[in-house]
Amino acid sequence: MRKTALLLALGASPLVGCGWVDSTGNQSGSSPVAATTVAAQASDALFDQGAVSVNEASTTRLILIDAPENSRGWTWRAVNRDGAVSLCSAQGNFDGEVALTQLNQACTTTNDCNFLVQEFINNGRTEFDVTLPVLKAPLALSFSLETNLDNGEQHTQEQTVCATAINEAPDIVPDVYRTVITQTRIVTVDADDALFINDTDDVHVRNTPLFIKEVTRAPIYAEDIAVNSDGSFQYKAMADLNLVDGEALEDRIDIIVSDGTHDVESSITMNIVSSNAGPTLRQRIPDFAVTPTARTPAILRESLSAYFDDADDDALQYRLDSNELTESGRLSISDNGVLSGTFSTDDIGTVFITVLVSDGLSQIEDRFSLTVRDNQAPNRAPTVGDISNEEVSGTFAYDVSGFFDDPDGDSLTFTAGNLPPGVTLSDAGVLTGIATNANDGRWLITVTASDNRGGTVSDRFRLTIDN
Repeated sequence: MRKTALLLALGASPLVGCGWVDSTGNQSGSSPVAATTVAAQASDALFDQGAVSVNEASTTRLILIDAPENSRGWTWRAVNRDGAVSLCSAQGNFDGEVALTQLNQACTTTNDCNFLVQEFINNGRTEFDVTLPVLKAPLALSFSLETNLDNGEQHTQEQTVCATAINEAPDIVPDVYRTVITQTRIVTVDADDALFINDTDDVHVRNTPLFIKEVTRAPIYAEDIAVNSDGSFQYKAMADLNLVDGEALEDRIDIIVSDGTHDVESSITMNIVSSNAGPTLRQRIPDFAVTPTARTPAILRESLSAYFDDADDDALQYRLDSNELTESGRLSISDNGVLSGTFSTDDIGTVFITVLVSDGLSQIEDRFSLTVRDNQAPNRAPTVGDISNEEVSGTFAYDVSGFFDDPDGDSLTFTAGNLPPGVTLSDAGVLTGIATNANDGRWLITVTASDNRGGTVSDRFRLTIDN
């Protein structure tokens, strides 16, 4: 019996200059956001008791008129002006219903909330470049423009700046999921693969958190389906679908995603498979170490895909568990497992990183350390415990790297002496081979670990190969 629940309940470049003010209305000296420059037009005129329109995250050239010729050294002082919102609403394209009159309330981010003004004299006429930060609400700002004339008199005029907060449509990425035919695929709002986790939207007072507004196309092969407005859903394929191993059948749900202002078409694709083996760990990820200097940052770039495998040959996706280096953006991993980061001497120390690897249905993880070394500290050689003797037969692998450690957190490279015929030791410290008549017997093997900075340590163990 096919059950469907698709009707939704809605719920769920720096400028510096004199005469500019910051989010508190006081003069300031910090840099503005990167902004595009808008050339002056006839409407960009500053006149007493007037209003002028500018856009967020842009620099606009404004022309001062009705002021004494060659007046310069203007100060912009924030004032409270009655009717500023109404004055801006008359400019057109200004949303007076949600407009604010305080810059620090309208900024998207509090650490980048400056109203900047740079003054120019052009053919005896005063002009200003006005730069605004990114805004989450339209803004009506009133200023008193003041200057001292050559005769000692003070000249003052009032001006209202009407800042438009541009509300962009959200960037919605269609989602693809995998499901096993005999199981119910459940995706929650806080899951690692949640529907909206790869979608973005700008911050605007008119917007709500993203939600599914409507399902416009139901799936074809679903026995049980429920899609909720908050983006959570569950899907179970029909039990009588005839799928052979390795075959996938595609089903799709078309949806409309909204932020309360804009509606965007998207989709949920379900790839139905008969079974899933899940990813496996081929060998442990090694620890990494980098050494920046005061002048040169250290760059890390390593592919982790060689440490994981998937019996179904499914494409694996990689993700880092949150930590201080990922939150700051200094360490990241691509979908296909390339670990990369740039580190300075401010990052000196050791952190432990967890990488999560998924085939879209099953997930495994591994943990490794990343050490940012102090290049002024003396190098300490690696250490080793007693490598345990080992008996092997058939096709074998023996990881000896766990017997070694490095007090500086350096990545170790391994070599070996007196290896039996057909037996190899990888750089990561994994001994592999196949038992044959040629290597049958007992072998005393020496393993040496190097920290690649001049430090080495060795130990011997007995390997018994039984063919």
